[in-house]
Amino acid sequence: MKASVDSIDGDNARVLVGDEGVAISVPVQLLPPGTHQGMVLRVRFTIDQAATNAKITKAKEKLFELDI
Repeated sequence: MKASVDSIDGDNARVLVGDEGVAISVPVQLLPPGTHQGMVLRVRFTIDQAATNAKITKAKEKLFELDI
């Protein structure tokens, strides 16, 4: 997936994501060094298995608290 940097204002960048150009705000510190307005970025998602497992565990704990 591709995204383009629409603008940078202080510590945040307005990034347009995908073919639809959905606008999101991204902290500049999360962007590659040297990123500036007009650049096209490649976006790749990966699964954080540890965070996913923790979220599942927390959800199960809440269910047990409700005694369902």
